[in-house]
Amino acid sequence: MPLEDYGVLLGTMAGYHRDAPNNFGKFFHGHIDVQTPGGLYNTAIDVDSERPGVQVQWKVLQLRSSEWQSIFSLSDGFHRLAPTASSGAVDYYRDSRMQQYQFIVLPQVRRERPPWWRRLGDVFHQRDIPDIGPVAGPRLDTPLTVRESPALTFLSSAVKVLNVTPPWKTGTDVQALVDLEAMIVDAARVVIFGESYLPTNGRPPGLHDIHQNQGDPPGSFQHLDGIWQDGATIAIHSDGTAAAFINRFSTQSDRTDNNGLPLP
Repeated sequence: MPLEDYGVLLGTMAGYHRDAPNNFGKFFHGHIDVQTPGGLYNTAIDVDSERPGVQVQWKVLQLRSSEWQSIFSLSDGFHRLAPTASSGAVDYYRDSRMQQYQFIVLPQVRRERPPWWRRLGDVFHQRDIPDIGPVAGPRLDTPLTVRESPALTFLSSAVKVLNVTPPWKTGTDVQALVDLEAMIVDAARVVIFGESYLPTNGRPPGLHDIHQNQGDPPGSFQHLDGIWQDGATIAIHSDGTAAAFINRFSTQSDRTDNNGLPLP
C-alpha cells in the first residue's frame, strides 16, 4: 500500500552530514538538517550501495521553477500531499516536471516547382499523388494538406521535440553524495519530498524514503509501493533557479502499473 505520511518539507538548510562509513546502521544516507519555524527536521536521503546485487542510481535535474510554484509557495514546514498528480506530489515517470525537453526549429527548404513535363506526367499517370478523397481538378502542385493545415505541417516538419532528460548514473553511495553535495552547497532553501517520521529518543522529526517509491521487485519493499509518492531533494538557489537530486536502486523498475508495481 502507499506510504502513510507522504509529503514535502520546506525550509532553510541548517546542516549536512554523511552517515559514518563504518557504522551507519542498515542503510547509508546523506542527511540534510532543515530549519523551519516549527523546529528542526532531519532528512535521510538513502543512497545505500552496500547490499549484494543492488546499486544506487541517481540524476540531477535542472528544474523549470515556474512549474513548481504551487509547492515553492508553501510555507516552511511539512505539508502532507495526496498521491495524485494534482497535489504537487512527485512521480519520476508520470510527472512532466521531471522531464526535460528541447525544441529545435529546423530551417525550411524552399521546394522548387517541378518542371512542366513532370507535372503533365502526374496529370495523366496520377504519380505520387496521395489519396485524400475527391479533389476538384487535376493535382498540379504540392499536396493539399499543406494548405489545409499549415500549423500542423509546420509543427511536423519544422520543429523537433527531443527528450533531453539526463540518463541515470550508476555508481557508489559516495559518488551519488558528491553530486548531491555539489547541488546543495549554495542552496538558499531546500524542498524535500518523502515520508515523515516522529521524533524518537531525543532526535528531531524528519523525512525518510527519499528515493523512488515504486517498482520494487517481489520480496523487497513492494508493500510500500505506489504512484505519485517518490522522494526528491530540491535546492532553490539564491538566483531563483532550482535543481533536483532524484535517486533509486538498480532493482527498481521504471515501468509500473497504477499501483506502483513493476510491469513485465
